[in-house]
Amino acid sequence: MHRRIISAIAFFMAFAFMAVGYAAISDELSISGTASLEGRPSPGIYIRNVAVETDAGGINVSVSYTSPTSVEATVNARGSGSITYKITVENTSDGTYWYRGITVIGDLDGYNNSLIGAQRGITIATKDKSGDSGATFDTSDWVPPQTTRDFYVTYSFGSSATGSIKTFVTFDFGAKIESYSDEVLAILNDPEKYAVLSGAFNDTYAESGSTVLSNVGADADLFTSLFGTNLTLDGQPVTIAIERKNVDGKTTGDSYSSGGPSGCEYTIYVTTGDGKVYAVSYTTQSDGSWRQIGELYEGTAGTSNYTDSDGNVSGQTINVSSWIASEKRYTMFSYNGFTVEYTVGAVYQGDQYDKYKTIGELMGEKENQNTINWEIFNRLNGGQIRSLLVRVESILNSNAGSDAPEIVMLREAFDGLVPQYFYENNPNEYLMRQSGWTRADIIAALEKFQYALEYYDQVHG
Repeated sequence: MHRRIISAIAFFMAFAFMAVGYAAISDELSISGTASLEGRPSPGIYIRNVAVETDAGGINVSVSYTSPTSVEATVNARGSGSITYKITVENTSDGTYWYRGITVIGDLDGYNNSLIGAQRGITIATKDKSGDSGATFDTSDWVPPQTTRDFYVTYSFGSSATGSIKTFVTFDFGAKIESYSDEVLAILNDPEKYAVLSGAFNDTYAESGSTVLSNVGADADLFTSLFGTNLTLDGQPVTIAIERKNVDGKTTGDSYSSGGPSGCEYTIYVTTGDGKVYAVSYTTQSDGSWRQIGELYEGTAGTSNYTDSDGNVSGQTINVSSWIASEKRYTMFSYNGFTVEYTVGAVYQGDQYDKYKTIGELMGEKENQNTINWEIFNRLNGGQIRSLLVRVESILNSNAGSDAPEIVMLREAFDGLVPQYFYENNPNEYLMRQSGWTRADIIAALEKFQYALEYYDQVHG
């Protein structure tokens, strides 16, 4: 079987160029691997252009950028004034990148970096719009996968900053836990990558009846081909287990070949061995594409021996059948003061829904016998969500032909909520459907809607 997996990987790499690999998950949970192919940069985030936007006495001499996200600027400063640059960054990866802030090496030879942040020296503010009065481009701002985004940087000069001033500043971006979903969905929704993954599961199930693959022993090659090389979490090696199994009790998902299980979701478990095991599931929607259901949940699990595709018991992996969610409160939607939260894994208090702890419960349990998710329904059928749907519909109608990233995100998020969970009762009035969905169904759709709204607000201010 190992030869079949390697052959499939080689076939896939020939078409998908996976010799260049990058996967990023988060500060808390980030899988990353890098490689290069004939000088081609690894997928990530890069500055693509820097230009002077306004010059109010800074008197620009030159400005340039260094890969991936550093800017060198030289000005003839007069002890006052400012200069604003427009910076365009491109995210070439399948994961979201959030802005983290600036890094300045104060004693860098040949530069006046020691003036940055010093009293009467140079202050730097990053902004969503060039005319913003404060540092509005901050750690709540991000760049979605495969998109570009502009932001603005204002250098303001104090009395100590005079003459020829040369600075070198790095604008830091990083991934968060949410980008894990981006990465996995990119694999499932890419035909070549999906064919390799599902084919490996078919082979494993046919030979041993196992529904789990892990990056252990000979099977590490499969994960390397999909996620990139040197898989780590915050610099530490990770163990990844993927289970292909029906966890929501529905017919969505996919099926094993040769009469194996059907209606299967893919649930990914990740750990560094620190006691925390993260899990998230994916299923199909009506057009056949894959989507996340539920959250990326934090939990715990034991370990078990793993038999790889060569038939060797080559190490320990996550015992996915023992996984349970840790007690934690999650936010499924929060926008402009309106928040919808829920608890999982509760031990000593809460109702039955708060005590859900297995993947099957979290992904498949309905919240009462009538299939209506009453715990959430009453919150979501209120005026706040309905008003937002009307607002977004108006924005989309006004930008019907736009392919701007923020409009595309809004359109996809809107289509993910309507008509699956809401319907238009009257013009400009949306009501929530009262059956046919579980809590897990709507969580990821609502989070995507919030994400799109916030990104639109960031871009359009």
